[in-house]
Amino acid sequence: MTLIMHNIDPSGDLVVVLKKPNKYRVIPEVWINGEKTRGHVDRTDVETPKMPTGLGDSDVQMTEIEFRVSSKHLKLASVVFDKMLSGPWKEANCTSSLPASEAEGQDMMELTGYADTFIGSIFDLSLPIPAVPVASDYWEISTTGWHAHAFRVVLEVIHGQLRNLPEKVSLEFFTHVAVIANYYHCTEAVSLAARFWRVWNKDIPTSYGKRSIMWLYISWVFSMPITFSNMLGLAVKDGLDLFNITTHDLPVATVLETAEAKRKKAILCLITELAAIERKLIYGQLGCSQKCRSMMIGSLALEKQKNPHLVLKGENDCSSRISLSRVIHAVNSFGPIEWIDPASRFNGAHMCNVTQLMQPVIESVLQVTKLLQLSDFKK
Repeated sequence: MTLIMHNIDPSGDLVVVLKKPNKYRVIPEVWINGEKTRGHVDRTDVETPKMPTGLGDSDVQMTEIEFRVSSKHLKLASVVFDKMLSGPWKEANCTSSLPASEAEGQDMMELTGYADTFIGSIFDLSLPIPAVPVASDYWEISTTGWHAHAFRVVLEVIHGQLRNLPEKVSLEFFTHVAVIANYYHCTEAVSLAARFWRVWNKDIPTSYGKRSIMWLYISWVFSMPITFSNMLGLAVKDGLDLFNITTHDLPVATVLETAEAKRKKAILCLITELAAIERKLIYGQLGCSQKCRSMMIGSLALEKQKNPHLVLKGENDCSSRISLSRVIHAVNSFGPIEWIDPASRFNGAHMCNVTQLMQPVIESVLQVTKLLQLSDFKK
């Protein structure tokens, strides 16, 4: 067993033991689909610049890392740490043995994972968790799995030690910090570092993929409303269904579920409107003449044959392999209908077409994707 020690506060009264470090995976696997191209797995790099692991040359499976810290700083920064470290046991003699009830509580300190913090933490914050007295001058608590260097940076920021703050970080590292800060409910304390990295990192995604999902989570945690709205809009417009995303340990499921619901609703709206236009053409409620309607009905039949996803087979049938952007592109790419009616008093080509009739609903759907706000998820 390799033991690494970091004295965040050399005179601190608390030791946080990180067991099984670097266990969690925060890079999602995302299947993406362009307007024209077939789907593929996003292989964009999110690990540059290369960040320290926090383990040195140690074997990750055989390493424990101890951080000596100030419990006062942790309690002020984090409601989770405050619940852990506050309570009647703090007044007990550090060298005395614990009652059985408190010994059972120690098992809860073995943090074997974290839940999606959009819907709650694995901690029941109404039940304080005792720290473990290990000596007369300090207490000890343990946690499991966090990225070692990211955890160290979070603790240093909480203690006001910004001199060692890395100037530029990889998106993977930034996401690790966001997960830790969100889990311990210390985002306010860490937000200064987050905004510093946000200013330096100007390469914000303009297309959907794993980078946009990671930025979606970061902007949710650290309350970056413009970035959040843009990333959520990309997920709605260009995302596929949730079966095409593996988030691993990134707790972003609830926001992605909302994006998926809006994606399906938008696609359903477009396909339903397309079917409604076809019915109106058949029953003579649209089109300037019988010939005009016949041309548009025939054109629409050919386009649906070429693009089967434009045919709604059931209310919940929004293909997992089709994005909202691809549906819009298909409609906007309908072949032109230009013909001349010899019986008409106009000599020019007849310009009526289904794409033109669909523009109001397309514009309405796209406008909705721009109105998604961070405040809707922070209530």
